[in-house]
Amino acid sequence: MTNFYSFALAGSLLLGSAAATAAPASKAPKHFAKQGRTAVLAAHASDNLLVKATPKKSAAKARRAARRAVSYAENNTWRPSTEVVSISFEPGEWFDIEKLTLTWNADGKVATTISEGIEDEYVSREEMAYDEFGYWTTRTSFSGESLDDLQPESRDVRQYDPRVHSLATYLATESYDAATQQWVMSGIANKVVITRDAAGNITSAETQAPYEGDFLGVHKYVITYGADGKASRIALMQMQYDENYKPTGYAEDIVIGNIEWYTTDGQIYDQDCIFEGANKVKSFEQLNADGSALSGTKVEYVGDSDDFTLTTTYSDGVFTQTWTDLENGGYLSHSKFVMNAEEGEDPYTEEYIECLKLNALGESLGEIAYDIYDGELEFGYWTKADQTLNEHDMPETYALREFYPLEEEGDDYFDYLSRAAVDDIEAPLEALEGEWYDYIKIAYSDYVVAGTNAIDKVASDIADGKAEYYTIDGRRLTSAPAAGLYLRRTAAGTTKIIRK
Repeated sequence: MTNFYSFALAGSLLLGSAAATAAPASKAPKHFAKQGRTAVLAAHASDNLLVKATPKKSAAKARRAARRAVSYAENNTWRPSTEVVSISFEPGEWFDIEKLTLTWNADGKVATTISEGIEDEYVSREEMAYDEFGYWTTRTSFSGESLDDLQPESRDVRQYDPRVHSLATYLATESYDAATQQWVMSGIANKVVITRDAAGNITSAETQAPYEGDFLGVHKYVITYGADGKASRIALMQMQYDENYKPTGYAEDIVIGNIEWYTTDGQIYDQDCIFEGANKVKSFEQLNADGSALSGTKVEYVGDSDDFTLTTTYSDGVFTQTWTDLENGGYLSHSKFVMNAEEGEDPYTEEYIECLKLNALGESLGEIAYDIYDGELEFGYWTKADQTLNEHDMPETYALREFYPLEEEGDDYFDYLSRAAVDDIEAPLEALEGEWYDYIKIAYSDYVVAGTNAIDKVASDIADGKAEYYTIDGRRLTSAPAAGLYLRRTAAGTTKIIRK
């Protein structure tokens, strides 16, 4: 059954592939196919720590990828200048593999990262640049045998829509040609071409990818507006191909119409845009090719938040989803489809539960995903983390564990276990037999105030009335400079001082 919720499958491509950027889980509802045990789920582009990497350097690369991709919480100005990353091959045994030295901008986002291998000898540096709205525009990687001979290696580039500042309209990865001293596109690129009408409303958002030396459209959203100036119809169109895999043009795939809004500003460019922020849909219908309704959907929000409960009615059943935003960018999503039952039979049900919790630095405190097919549980993934906090309520130590279920001979990795209902988010998984494996550990130290490199010392270590002085890049001074910009640290806090 083709349905509106397939927006979730294609929509994650709109903001770039996982190779270009880490995308959050789509808020677009997930509707489950009823053939066999296969669920039609949203693409979950992920660039985090949950990819098991055995080689130590590969694990370090995964760590750096997570560091680049994460969006840091803005609720605290303190950030770590040093991180030591460890991995485990045996329970309780940790191996230090990498030391990270970081600087941060005033918004609490990474400015530079120096990565040094502890056992494997390597060193690299990454530099981040941001626009005036806080979105990164370039991240440039340097590598070499030592910090003194680092050379440019690769660069990721982003450009953004001038009106929707968070919408990346160009994403590319470039490699550095040492011979010509030029940046060259490596072939990984993506465009989102936006068109608007005279009123400034988005009428088309087309995702394009490199093809035979040019960019070719992959899919696009086409938005039609009614007399009231609000979007009344949204169509997802897919590029078609002939028997020789040559593109032949677009064809409508999924269409919704008869849209009612709680609020809208006409800036609609993907499937999430109708469920959050300035564009919150109240109801809509998914349309057949002849314009008749295939299904009807109603959405209710929790107060002024983006949390919602959605209900879609089909001729053969009802789909529901609840979405809850959690702290620091985490979320909880619970989807369920109940098929209409024949007389005398129980209804068939399918459920999908997904939850992600993050700490103040954007590290995963736990992630869960699993399906329940007519009372039978299918394991997806399950991770948990333990952390300790320092005096600034920021992570001091962090350790992530990953669950592996026991496998019986002849069984697949995804084992089916009987479970009647979902009472608690972790309850079905608590019934699994298996083992927890240590995955990655991080020790944070040398916390600084974002935007400076002043070394953080516990206030009690500084005697009342006695001050310590640092350069703006964190070097300790024996006394206050006669002139210039420096930092003065006392028990009361850190002050930036300019003396002429």
